[in-house]
Amino acid sequence: PKPQNPYTFLLKLFKSMVEVVATQVQTYRVRRPDGSEAVVVASDDRNTLDIYGANADRRVWIKRNDMIPEMAQMSVVTAIKALERFGSSDYSDIAEYIKTEFNNRYGKTWHCLCLLRGGFSVQNEANCYICLDINDYMIVLFKQ
Repeated sequence: PKPQNPYTFLLKLFKSMVEVVATQVQTYRVRRPDGSEAVVVASDDRNTLDIYGANADRRVWIKRNDMIPEMAQMSVVTAIKALERFGSSDYSDIAEYIKTEFNNRYGKTWHCLCLLRGGFSVQNEANCYICLDINDYMIVLFKQ
């Protein structure tokens, strides 16, 4: 029998010792109401977000996601637009804006929670749920 390449053995050993976890990083430029642009970095990994989002205007941690990629991207952009439009003053306006945008684009019935922090439990349709952590805000968007 042909002897095994020592590099193949080492590669197999290394792969068994190291866990590789794929993370995603998205960057966006969102136009603010005053015409300037906000640089936004979003990631599903907190450590990755800390590294790549250090100089961003807004950092979005995607805590939980059960959406197709295009819908998840739309939720991040819509949430940032709502925060830029309404500031930190009115949680209900932020939630209403996001909900209305999703109802118009993806059909009814979407629900949106905008919280400072806290726990929650919701029942949702498959592929229609996301939880975003944006600075002090937690935004939960789901369809029932």
